[in-house]
Amino acid sequence: MSAAPPLLSVRAVCFGYGGYEGREASEPCPGARRRRGEAGRLIRLISGIHAPQRGDLRLGGEPLAALGRRGLARQVAVVPQTLAVAFPFAVEELCLMGRYPHGGRLFEGAADLERARHAMQLAGVLELAHEPIDSLAGGERQRALLARALAQEPRLLLLAEPTNHLDLRHQREMAGLLRQLNRERGTTILFVSHDLTFAGELADRLLLLVGGRVAKVGAPSAVLDELTLEAAYGCPVTVEKSPDSGRPVVLVRWPGPRERQ
Repeated sequence: MSAAPPLLSVRAVCFGYGGYEGREASEPCPGARRRRGEAGRLIRLISGIHAPQRGDLRLGGEPLAALGRRGLARQVAVVPQTLAVAFPFAVEELCLMGRYPHGGRLFEGAADLERARHAMQLAGVLELAHEPIDSLAGGERQRALLARALAQEPRLLLLAEPTNHLDLRHQREMAGLLRQLNRERGTTILFVSHDLTFAGELADRLLLLVGGRVAKVGAPSAVLDELTLEAAYGCPVTVEKSPDSGRPVVLVRWPGPRERQ
């Protein structure tokens, strides 16, 4: 009996102004994966916003192009770093947009509303349901975007800078929620982050890109080492272990008062 195809497979993908080396980015589902830097372009490719000039992108063994936009949206949800809002939609209305791929009706039903409210509760924005999205603070808006993605009930959740605008409490809650989705629902999570400590704490595997090419891939303890990070970022760092989880904690070694850099 042949093994099931990985949920996500990315091979030798190239788009516009940047290319990526031929490295299969695939993992049996469920599994959390994280990419940084230029990987934001890959999120746009995987979500169908852009099409690659060459290379192979597959979801569950099927080419992305064969799924169609609605078919892709039933399986993949995106939490962008920012969102330009043309109309003052309420948070609940924004979340209900996540139900569109599953119905196709002009108006949502009671089941859609129930799922949207559950998603808002998970993301911690249920009390903001009737607030206009453009009136929210940055962290509240980020959590509202997460709620919309959760309402889609995706197999693959893509996030760009998931801790963007979040205070320490909500960063912790974000990590807990993503871990819960991965382990209890089997949702595969791929996220881009410049917060290396957050990435090392949450992800099962990391992929570090430098200049559009794979610098290192593996477990957090293998990727987040001092020599690799100093070469990638061009600055001195110290990597310690979390006393709670044993995961890597990345610290910048700040210049002293007499140093310029």
